Amino acid sequence: MNSEPYLKTYRLQDVLAAIQLLANYPDYDLTPGDVREKIAGNPRSASQWSEVLLEHPEFFRRSEKEGDFSLVLRRAKPKNQDRLRPVLSADELNMLVITAVNLQKQALEIQKERRWWLPIATSVFVAVAGFAGSILGPTSERISNNQRDAYTSAKPLTHKERPTVCLATRSPGSCLLKA
Repeated sequence: MNSEPYLKTYRLQDVLAAIQLLANYPDYDLTPGDVREKIAGNPRSASQWSEVLLEHPEFFRRSEKEGDFSLVLRRAKPKNQDRLRPVLSADELNMLVITAVNLQKQALEIQKERRWWLPIATSVFVAVAGFAGSILGPTSERISNNQRDAYTSAKPLTHKERPTVCLATRSPGSCLLKA
């Protein structure tokens, strides 16, 4: 089971749908297949309803004999003369909805708190990169200065050392005008 089921995409919507169904349906306990049929589809946050219901014991319980699921609050109510448990009142249903929303908010806050190290790690990385840049920056400047010095300190070539450029030829290998 996931330790943070409320962080799954669409989980809150699935939990609220199951709460509403099991709070108001005449039969207080339903199989996962019944839940799928009454809600008209599979959950969006899991492959089947049993997974959603099992991951939220704060609201749902599975009967040991039949494998049916029910709301804990509704199951705690005594059965009436027809051997049925009464549906939840609007206030009780509202309390369960608010509880589910608050549990999701709390899970999101805990997830954010677990990322406390991210800004610190980013700051350390930037500081190390800045320090490395300050050390490497002058080194590359020194190399540039050394190359510039090599060009500027070179002696001019004498007439004999200068390469000859042929400006006009009569035939290959002969040069009429040299520069």
